[in-house]
Amino acid sequence: MRREAYFDNARLLFIFFVVFGHLIQPMKGNFETADALYQWIYIFHIPAFVFISGFFASGAGSKEYLKNLQRNYYCHI
Repeated sequence: MRREAYFDNARLLFIFFVVFGHLIQPMKGNFETADALYQWIYIFHIPAFVFISGFFASGAGSKEYLKNLQRNYYCHI
């Protein structure tokens, strides 16, 4: 499968947001702007990263893949 630079760059951006969020975390109690930025980053970066990564999961569009995923999840609980 050919790699798409757009999605690779998007994942890199979301990884940067994780690092940046950890950097500003100590400042969020002292600065209202840092707190707002921290909350904004952590609201969307993980769901977006999961969506982009899951978009490329092999077989994610087939019903059989989803059934196996569900079956394996409940077997390991």
